[in-house]
Amino acid sequence: MKKILTLIAALLCVTAVSAQVKGLQASFTHTKTAAGTTEKDSGKIYYFAPGSLALHYDAPSTNLVVIDGTAVFIRQAGKERRFDTTKNAPMRGMSATLLNCVKGDTQKVADENDADIQVQKFARSTDVTITARKKAVRGYSRIELSYRKSDGLLQYMKLTEFSGAVNEYKMTGFLQSAALPADAFTIPAKSSHAE
Repeated sequence: MKKILTLIAALLCVTAVSAQVKGLQASFTHTKTAAGTTEKDSGKIYYFAPGSLALHYDAPSTNLVVIDGTAVFIRQAGKERRFDTTKNAPMRGMSATLLNCVKGDTQKVADENDADIQVQKFARSTDVTITARKKAVRGYSRIELSYRKSDGLLQYMKLTEFSGAVNEYKMTGFLQSAALPADAFTIPAKSSHAE
């Protein structure tokens, strides 16, 4: 019983502190490992409560991810894809997972992914591991998160897909602000060569 209460207290602490953040920007590094290859990129991550998240990759990469309410835009390897999460359940799940990881609502991430959750408290961080109970065609088999203890901000996220692909993000240089760049969540106009 004590272990369960400690888990609940740790989850509430991360969620409560992170819930106070309205606008956030940080630098990130992204390492993607898939099919024996590793790609490394960096950029800026922007979050605005309650449902906007963007990852702007530094040049020479042209990658861009924007979640703004029910609209999702992904540009990866020069290919552009647009989704309406009211019509696309897998993308709705993915965008909700990413937003809830940043918000610190890890219990919601676990519930929505039918996963078990483990929380460990350390001197400088609260680390959360979310592990899927069943194998699936899409989604994440394991999510590892680390939140700074001082302010509850997400500093590390590792997303392991059922396919074996791994996306690892490390965030630094946090700036909490309601004033973010005007174009942070702008979804680019459709280009003539977009998919």
